[in-house]
Amino acid sequence: MTGAFAIFPVSVLLALSFVVVYLMQKTVGMVRLFGAIVAILLWISAALATYTAASGTCPIMKKMGRMSRYGKYKGMMHHQMMKK
Repeated sequence: MTGAFAIFPVSVLLALSFVVVYLMQKTVGMVRLFGAIVAILLWISAALATYTAASGTCPIMKKMGRMSRYGKYKGMMHHQMMKK
């Protein structure tokens, strides 16, 4: 079910990236480089959203859980900590 909700954000990110690539082709210099960087970041965001929807877990949240410094609350979100 999560995958169905990811279709809209991924399609918006990809559409924006192709608009950026189209506009980037009409520019020169640093603006073109900036457009390429923005397009690549949008593609990475779309890939991350697709992975998150397909796997059901977010790799960034896993990383944040490992970095937590609160002993017994390690790996928990703040709203989960408040219930204990």
